Amino acid sequence: MIFTLTDMRLFHHFLSCAYPHLPVGNDTAWTSQVPLVAHHVSHMFFEHGLTNFPLTEYLMHAVLGLAASHLQLITGQDLRWVAMHHRVLAIQGSNAAISKKGRSGADGDALLGACYALTFQSAYMSDGIVDFFYMVRGCSMLTYQLKSEGIPMAFFLDKRDHFEFMKERLFDLPEINKELVGSCEDSLTVLPVLFNRPQHVEFYKALMEVVEAMKISSLKGALLIINMRQVN
Repeated sequence: MIFTLTDMRLFHHFLSCAYPHLPVGNDTAWTSQVPLVAHHVSHMFFEHGLTNFPLTEYLMHAVLGLAASHLQLITGQDLRWVAMHHRVLAIQGSNAAISKKGRSGADGDALLGACYALTFQSAYMSDGIVDFFYMVRGCSMLTYQLKSEGIPMAFFLDKRDHFEFMKERLFDLPEINKELVGSCEDSLTVLPVLFNRPQHVEFYKALMEVVEAMKISSLKGALLIINMRQVN
C-alpha cells in the first residue's frame, strides 16, 4: 500500500491537534515516539516501494483513521470512507499483533497507541458510542498486560501517574449541573434489566456511586472515577 497526499495531510493533523490525551501525561509519547514508529512505515513504502506490510503498519492506519474522523467532525468535510478504510486495517493489524510473543518496547507502544487511537476515533463517529465503551475497557486491559510484561515503553503507565498529573487540576472544579446529574441517574436506573453477568452489576454499582458523589461535589466524582480506572 502507498500512502497518499491525503494521508500525509491527516498525519499532520494528528500531530497538530488530533492525538489522544490519554494516558494522561503522555503528550510527548504521542508527538514523538508514536509518529516515529508510524512514519518509519510510510518512509519505507515511499523510499523502497515495499509490498509486504510491516508489523506496525496498523499503527499508521489507526493514526490516520483517528485524524480523518476528527477532521470531519471539526470541518464537516466528508472523510467517512477514508476514516473507515484506515480503521478496518488498523483493527485487523492490531488483532494480529496482540498475539505476538516476545514484544519489544516499540511493539508495546504501537499496540497501545493503536488501541487508544481507535478508541478516540470511536468517540468522533456518530455511531461509535458502543465501540467507545468496549475499547476503553480494552485499553485498560492491554495496559495491564503490557505492564506485566515489563517491557520498556515510551508511554508512562504507572497508576500513580494519572493522579499526579491531574491532582493540581482538581482544585476549584466547577459544580456539575444538578439537572444533568439527575438525568444521568435516571438513565442508569433503566439498565439493570439488561444485565446478565456479575461484572455488569458491579460496574453499575460503581457508576451509581460516582453519580451520588457528583451530587456532593465535582471533586468527589472525579476521584471516584480515577479510582475506578486504577482498579478496573
